[in-house]
Amino acid sequence: MAVKAVAFDLDGTFYPYSRMFSISLFLALCHPWFLFQFSRVRKEIRSIRPVDNFRELQAELLAERLAITRKSAKEAIERIIYDKFENLFRFMKPFPHLMVTLEELKGAGYKLA
Repeated sequence: MAVKAVAFDLDGTFYPYSRMFSISLFLALCHPWFLFQFSRVRKEIRSIRPVDNFRELQAELLAERLAITRKSAKEAIERIIYDKFENLFRFMKPFPHLMVTLEELKGAGYKLA
């Protein structure tokens, strides 16, 4: 069987995991209980199959843990996790030669994910 595609996980693959940890430490200090419960929800979701609507399930489970509405949980996830973490990525410096490597893989005909 020939390899046709290469899939990547971001943390520790494109940049050092330790860098992400240090950058996100501030976020953790600002929202410790929320992030603790969010982490537990994400772990729980890994055991649920199939998941039809990941973000809805995530909001539902977090709402139960925090005793808030699903709408409030969904808004908090967007604001604290997705919006703020996306902004943190602006400060992430990828490993040297990452782009060259990705371009070489793509040039060799591999699909990248």
